[in-house]
Amino acid sequence: MNAALLDLFPPTRADAAPWMRLLLRSGAAESVAAGRIAPEGGLPAWSSRFAREYAYRQVPYGGVSRQPMPHELFELLPLFAPRLRAAGEPVRLHETKWRHHTDLDADLLDACLAEGIEVHEPGETVLLQFWGDRSRRDLKAVAAHPVFGRRLEGTVHAGLRGGFGGTAITLLPGNEGIAAEVLTRINGLLDALRGGGLGAAHEAIDELTTLLDPPTVAALDGVEEALTALDLTGPLLRALRAGLPEELAWPALEDALTELPLADLAHAGWQPSDWARVMLHRRRKTVVACDTCHDRIHSKRPAKTDTQ
Repeated sequence: MNAALLDLFPPTRADAAPWMRLLLRSGAAESVAAGRIAPEGGLPAWSSRFAREYAYRQVPYGGVSRQPMPHELFELLPLFAPRLRAAGEPVRLHETKWRHHTDLDADLLDACLAEGIEVHEPGETVLLQFWGDRSRRDLKAVAAHPVFGRRLEGTVHAGLRGGFGGTAITLLPGNEGIAAEVLTRINGLLDALRGGGLGAAHEAIDELTTLLDPPTVAALDGVEEALTALDLTGPLLRALRAGLPEELAWPALEDALTELPLADLAHAGWQPSDWARVMLHRRRKTVVACDTCHDRIHSKRPAKTDTQ
């Protein structure tokens, strides 16, 4: 009787929670844990099939919708975990019976990893389903995983974009794995500030302004000190040496350009000076000059050449 219940997989538009309760109360789950019965195909295949059958539910007008796993399944997993570990076969949580819908339930993944149950890693194209404030788990096991941890941080981060800012720490406080991944993201932006030009520095500052909310700053030791120690003369010097591209739209430069429109540099009957010829040749609106040359340029007197 219990063996038949175990392989039932009733068709339903819901999450099969009543069937899970039946397995728990009838003694079928305990029989599996004791090794008295086993599902057809083995327990890893049974676990994979449950995720495949009940990850999505049908909705009116022919669509499907993702649904959380029933909380009774999370009661079953600790009972089944020793058998699943002993089987040595990873469970496949990302497959569903709907061909165009594949993802990983973050709560179910966390429960499996916390019990030491091996989970098949389907690749970066398969996303995590993060339930936000509906999550039943702290997701610490997922965050500590060398592959799934980075994917979880990226999933939560992507969900925050366009909202009120913050990082994955904002939604998953007290999670060391998440804090480590967020720190990697912040350090990448700080490196862009130190090693890039003005454009990269501007983008990094904009993103850091959005990310560094109070919970994130409080969770990451040393971030405030790192920001205080930043020296932005490096990006400015690199931009000056390479030439200032017009697309930077530096306000001070834009003000200067109103005094020196490029078309005026080649008006008929005017002999351009050395600096003007350089700008015309390079098709640039700006040139880096010392104070003396700047005064000569604006007084419309040619600066001396290197041979003068």
